[in-house]
Amino acid sequence: MEKLFKEKEIFQKERPVKLTDSQKKEFYLKLAEEVIKNNWSTDDEEAIAEDLSNLSFYDNGYEMAKELEGCHSDAYYDIDPSFCEWLDDIEHLYRREVDENVKVWVKAHEIKPKYSKGTKLNVLMDFSQSFKRGDVIYITGIYENTALYVLHSDPDHKGGVLIPFEKVEKCCSTY
Repeated sequence: MEKLFKEKEIFQKERPVKLTDSQKKEFYLKLAEEVIKNNWSTDDEEAIAEDLSNLSFYDNGYEMAKELEGCHSDAYYDIDPSFCEWLDDIEHLYRREVDENVKVWVKAHEIKPKYSKGTKLNVLMDFSQSFKRGDVIYITGIYENTALYVLHSDPDHKGGVLIPFEKVEKCCSTY
């Protein structure tokens, strides 16, 4: 059956950096279910999801737990060390969901790397805390499914800093 439109026509042109509103709601409701399942709260799923959505990912699990204990929370929580550890992991869980959106975006737009592993690059403009104008860097790896280059100043280094294809390709040139 012929498609009415191409997938890339319905996906945003830029790399997704956050969840859509409906994805966020679903994400926090899933987390609320887990809170209830682990007996950290017996309150309403919606209230817990709302509380969790108001937390700052910049805080650690203990600080988030203290925030949930405060007067601004809609639900009551039974806070213990395992709950704090779980809260510590929320940012990672959120990031993993965003990465799934990126994978769909990469596939829909058929994004491919311009450079290959081992390529020597000249940094033309600052584009991260790690790389400044005039630096010489190398591509030490490539994650095609999330459109990320692995960059380092040592060509033989295993690993490095992950930077999106589009940023590297805009801010660097080959030697």
